[in-house]
Amino acid sequence: MSIYDDAVTHFGATHQKLKAAEELSELSASLIKYALAKMEGLDPNNGANVAEELADVEIMLEQLRVALPPKILCMSEIFKKAKLTKLKRAIQDQASGQYNQCAVRANINDRGLRNYQKMINVSP
Repeated sequence: MSIYDDAVTHFGATHQKLKAAEELSELSASLIKYALAKMEGLDPNNGANVAEELADVEIMLEQLRVALPPKILCMSEIFKKAKLTKLKRAIQDQASGQYNQCAVRANINDRGLRNYQKMINVSP
């Protein structure tokens, strides 16, 4: 067992899911403060707060992989692959001046859902 397994077992899956949401919020706030400080020409503490919150989020993401049901993790991987495909296409299309975010998003979401439905043998 890993430290992540130990944490989920010790504190409970529900607690760690809520803790993950809390850490994600803290990272969000930290990124906003960092970006605003940079825009205003202030010293954003060299990003130390962002780095600390990012470490917390990475740790909590590993715990979520322990705490969440396998179906959700599989679905996440499908969406991750689809979103990476979308990102690659967006970069290529934007470079050529042909990027249409709405069309790409609709296509990827439909494909991702169909792939997930096939995986769990559910008809659309």
